[in-house]
Amino acid sequence: GYLKNSIAFRSISLIARSVASVPWTLYHQDTLIPAHPLLTLIDKVNPIQSRSTFFEALVSHYLISGNAFVEVISDNNTSLPLELYTLRPDRVEIVLNAQGEIRGYWYRVDGTERWIDYQGDEGNLLHLKSFNPTDDWYGLSVLTAVKPSIELFDTVTLHNLSLLKNGGRPTGAL
Repeated sequence: GYLKNSIAFRSISLIARSVASVPWTLYHQDTLIPAHPLLTLIDKVNPIQSRSTFFEALVSHYLISGNAFVEVISDNNTSLPLELYTLRPDRVEIVLNAQGEIRGYWYRVDGTERWIDYQGDEGNLLHLKSFNPTDDWYGLSVLTAVKPSIELFDTVTLHNLSLLKNGGRPTGAL
């Protein structure tokens, strides 16, 4: 729906760009903190993305798939986060252990795969997911709920385009 439907594309893009444009400030109780490592990280999330492109990708992934994955690259000495990267949800596979708990993640890109260990709240992969009543581990896309409307719009658009190409005359005999 997102790739072929202009309304879905525009809606998701507007939401993602709006979220990405929100200025970040940090407070402790009522006191503004002008400089902090967290603000530095958010302003320069990684060498290839700006803050706004990072958050636009994060929110877009979340809305399109119901899942968003953020990989945290930390300093080995201090364990403080240095960089954040969004991972495409369609490339991430959640792997469960025998008890049905998360063991880790496979991240696959063009035949190359990388294992990411699950370490709970202390881990280096953050999984944001929307509520999904039929799946415990993967979120539900907002596009799933509007799929019939998207398909109807696409069908009507194709019909109207066909009608215009045929000089306004319907095909077939009445």
